Amino acid sequence: MTQFLAAGHVLLRKAKESDLDAAWHNIWQDEALAETMLWQPTASREEATERMRRTMAYQAEHDAFFVCLAETNEVIGFAGIRENEPGEYEDSGICIARRFQRMGYGKEVLRALLKLVFVIYEGRRFTYSCFRDNTASRRLCESAGFVYAYTRTIIREWDKKEILSDFYTMTASRWHEIPSLPSLYRLSERIFVYPYEERRDRPCLAYIQGDRYSIAVDAGHSRAHIDEFYAALKNAFLPLPAVTVLTHWHWDHTFAIHAANGLTAANADTARHLADFRREIEEYGVSRFLDLDECIRQEYADGQPVIITLPDIVFENELWLDAGSCPVHLFRTRSPHTDDCTLIHVPDERVLFIGDAAGGVFPTWYIDPALSAELAETIAATDTDLCVSSHWEPETKQELLRELQEDTEAGSD
Repeated sequence: MTQFLAAGHVLLRKAKESDLDAAWHNIWQDEALAETMLWQPTASREEATERMRRTMAYQAEHDAFFVCLAETNEVIGFAGIRENEPGEYEDSGICIARRFQRMGYGKEVLRALLKLVFVIYEGRRFTYSCFRDNTASRRLCESAGFVYAYTRTIIREWDKKEILSDFYTMTASRWHEIPSLPSLYRLSERIFVYPYEERRDRPCLAYIQGDRYSIAVDAGHSRAHIDEFYAALKNAFLPLPAVTVLTHWHWDHTFAIHAANGLTAANADTARHLADFRREIEEYGVSRFLDLDECIRQEYADGQPVIITLPDIVFENELWLDAGSCPVHLFRTRSPHTDDCTLIHVPDERVLFIGDAAGGVFPTWYIDPALSAELAETIAATDTDLCVSSHWEPETKQELLRELQEDTEAGSD
């Protein structure tokens, strides 16, 4: 029986009595979260205490865990597996509290469970299930390489609700064949995306192909990051971008500007923040930057230099670029993440790049409900079908607006 699994920014461990309040407040009492799962919400602390007793007893005998933040040990979810037949495993539930979703924790948990099944237990097959209408859960398993197998109607025990549940499978042979480095994928006729990565907090980098020249969305975390992106472009026989546009000033999006091909473009506040941070590092040393987060230290672990370069093209409120039969609109927006966010709209492709605009403020990740509501209004008024967040999978406009509404309501409570 496995007692502990490390999973990047989170860890999987057995429940203990001191977890009661976090488990109840973050997970068990959340009716909206329970609606996407099979379990019944817990209304009172007395019920939560009894639930904790049952949880501890169950986890003691099964490969089931609480998901906790590695830094604080706070319970933010649960996850587990069970063996139905020798070598045949399925998930026994994977849940991340709503206010900790869209941070990459679910992907880290799923990867840890895959390693548990295929490396530690040398299993043959892992089956993952999710409700048909749980788009985020479906995209999570698909991004990990799971393949759709079948659909089944499930009767949820506590409210007798009939729910369509989709089942996906991963075999040991397929899991071992999945490459360790991400590859470029096509989002639309003219747009390609190089995927995000949690370990080094690398955002996705995008490529917009025009008839006259091409545009990249964000420069990346470091020279190593942008070099991998360019290698993927070359492997796809795509020319390097002539212009790189920036969603905001944060290092993981901009500190590879010095290695970017062609010109870079950003709004005036992004340029100002970069200039200010460059002066700060010059005055206090590079440790000022490296001490901010473990992901930064991972990115720069090989000793590559930290170089901050300012953008070539600076605009105030908006900028139109025409790469040839492919207009691209950059425009400012208010956002709960930073005060310099730029949205990048490719109207003919009906795709909107939002960077980290929907996220909270670093490092607390607090989301101001008023700013979240303003961002939602801006996105709602944009004629687009798909929205691309830098550290998450592409999603429909309606899915993103629903998440922003949840953030607004949660922050107003």
